[in-house]
Amino acid sequence: MVAISLPDALRRIKKYAFLSSGLERIKIPPGVIEIESGAFRGCIKLVRVDLSNIETIEECMFMDCESLKRITIPNSITKIKKWAFSRCTSLEKIVIAEQVYQIERNVFDGCTSLDNVHVPSNITKMEQSVFEQCTSLTRVKFDAKIITLPKQTFMDCSALECVDFTEADTIKRMRESCFQNYTSSNNGAPTESRSYRGFFIQSLYRA
Repeated sequence: MVAISLPDALRRIKKYAFLSSGLERIKIPPGVIEIESGAFRGCIKLVRVDLSNIETIEECMFMDCESLKRITIPNSITKIKKWAFSRCTSLEKIVIAEQVYQIERNVFDGCTSLDNVHVPSNITKMEQSVFEQCTSLTRVKFDAKIITLPKQTFMDCSALECVDFTEADTIKRMRESCFQNYTSSNNGAPTESRSYRGFFIQSLYRA
């Protein structure tokens, strides 16, 4: 099954509906208001998804979708639950809608092709390891209004060049292992403590 045309009357897609299928593309009808956890998990040929007016991307929804390259989170989405895009190894670009206020743990863990991301200012709840093992991630614009940067947020992001916390003016604490295993070798680039924790502290205590 390469593609499927879903009925316009459809309102809900139950958990694991397309688990490990050969689906390559799908358009969700606008009437769908809920897609349960793991609905597309393991669809390793899935390249394109047009999401509907759902409010939550449930846990493991696109986990292990190895061919998914790009997805735009629609404006209706307010929450992205744990492991939603974990190990989407071809995912190069993700646009997080400004309405999203909650991102749970390991959402983009292991997205090894993701190279830049904007974390919007509406986000007030973020759990650990959101970008762990994003080994191609180079630039992050981090505007989330959280108080604590969760542990292992950028752990094993070995290609990081810039994390801009300038607008993240509510952050007071940084948890353990946020930048663990930062190993950039970019022609004398500063060490982790200078380019990341140092930058973080400067923006946090700027006059």
